[in-house]
Amino acid sequence: MREPLATILSGQLTLDTSFDDLTNKTTNKMTFKLLLTLFLLTIFCAQTKAQSEFDKLKSELKENLKWFSSNLNYQEYESKRINIDSLATSTEKKLANLLVLKESTNLDLKEFPNLQISASTTDSLNIRFYTFSNLVGPTGYESVHTVIQWTNNKGKLFSYPIALKVSGKIVKIYKLKSTNSNLYLLLSSDYFTTIAYVIQIKGNYLNLDYPAFLNSPEISVNRMNVSFNKQTQVLTIDSYENYGVDEKTLLNMRVKVDKNLSYQKIIKQFDKQFEVSDSIKLKFDGLKFIH
Repeated sequence: MREPLATILSGQLTLDTSFDDLTNKTTNKMTFKLLLTLFLLTIFCAQTKAQSEFDKLKSELKENLKWFSSNLNYQEYESKRINIDSLATSTEKKLANLLVLKESTNLDLKEFPNLQISASTTDSLNIRFYTFSNLVGPTGYESVHTVIQWTNNKGKLFSYPIALKVSGKIVKIYKLKSTNSNLYLLLSSDYFTTIAYVIQIKGNYLNLDYPAFLNSPEISVNRMNVSFNKQTQVLTIDSYENYGVDEKTLLNMRVKVDKNLSYQKIIKQFDKQFEVSDSIKLKFDGLKFIH
């Protein structure tokens, strides 16, 4: 029996529609596979480039760092025509560039001669202070070079050389109790001088000028025992029994009064307190250290 024309046309229409659908699905699958391949290729190329950059910096750093050994002095630098100051600046920059790469998250310090972590935190910012040093002049003074590394809330790494601001070797770091800021107290040792320095980290940014002591980010004392109580948030400055307090105690701040105007007020406060006892206590109130 012959089928009605309408049924035949209807069947043909259904067949044609099914074929078009099948063609579209095949095309979509091919497009998806192509886009996925391009995406994976882009990621692979980016990872390869990052790894190549990391390996290059790592090799250059290892070569530079071999000159920052406690066994080398200024005479050896001069005999080999090594400008150690320029080399230190260059090495700080290379280290800072390496520390922002994700491959540096867990560096094996055994691979980097004369490099160490002097202090660190275990909080979400995962702050680390990488240091290397060299001896200066016939006195054997140790010049310390420090680069800070931290992580923002998205896991991105940041770093910055801080030796021009924070001198000496950072030996302790304490998170200060503050409701609206990531503030940290650093205790740094520079020969006979102890420096208390407050830094602020705001996501991607490092503030080295936070006014924690009047309008200064730091104070410094000579031949004094400086300690901090995390529970009470009290910074204590005590004289050592063998030294006491003398004109050299605040010498480092006295010679820098012109550069740091807050030192003048701080010195007056400290001098007045030292007339009463050989100890000073400063409490952090959430924003500043107060006497």
